[in-house]
Amino acid sequence: VDLKITDYCDYGCTFCYQSSTKKGNHASLENLKKTIKMLSQSGTMEIAIGGGEPTAHPDFLEILKEVKKHNMIACFTTKNFKLHEMPEFGEILQLSNSIAFSCNSISEVEKMQIVLEASYSNRDYSRKYAEFYIQMIPEVINDKNLDGILEHIVNSLYRIPITFLGYKDFGFGENYKPKNRFADSEWIKTIKKYSDENKMRFGIDSILVSKWKQELIDNHVDPLALVGEEGKFSCFFDAVNMTVHKSSFSKEPGVQLSGDEENILEQFKKF
Repeated sequence: VDLKITDYCDYGCTFCYQSSTKKGNHASLENLKKTIKMLSQSGTMEIAIGGGEPTAHPDFLEILKEVKKHNMIACFTTKNFKLHEMPEFGEILQLSNSIAFSCNSISEVEKMQIVLEASYSNRDYSRKYAEFYIQMIPEVINDKNLDGILEHIVNSLYRIPITFLGYKDFGFGENYKPKNRFADSEWIKTIKKYSDENKMRFGIDSILVSKWKQELIDNHVDPLALVGEEGKFSCFFDAVNMTVHKSSFSKEPGVQLSGDEENILEQFKKF
């Protein structure tokens, strides 16, 4: 389940599909605890925490602890390249299964590398720590720059896993004009080159699958690995507004949830 814990963000991405700003609100810790408990009771395995900028939530560490308390896996996506400066950094690394940084340029990859290096400096290797990923939107990067970014990652971060996300015409994204709307499958060829030559690990989201499924199959991606549907194996829970949706970019109206944990659980199961 994708869990939105805040609508606050001060990074100002002009293509933000959640339309998050400095005026956004945080979900209350009471609602979040109620939601996390309910998701555990529903059989949820993993919670992908997002926002806004999730690390800006004043109770971010407490939220991670709550997910662990209810025996679920927590991961989150961030653009906070000063994560290593947070006093809770060590605990965040231990409570998270994975941390994905949104990087769409070489300079952002370099900032992420500083966080990654800091994460290794004081590790107790008898304990498990979060795995780091990069998330990238190829449609806001031209093909030449995409190749340059991947080359930089190979040279500086070796084979860190990368997830490519499809551009979302939602929120601020409805009016933003991407630089690199694909007319052909050049981006697939670029990724395939680094997969074949450098053994880099790539994932792609359902939007890219739905747009490029046949081209991906033509490039020898296993069809069983290509899921292009939303709302079948996952869903989106907005704890700021207490609504549930098929996905975080669904244009269908969400279902409003209210009441105690038992009532919310029943409403969620019906959804």
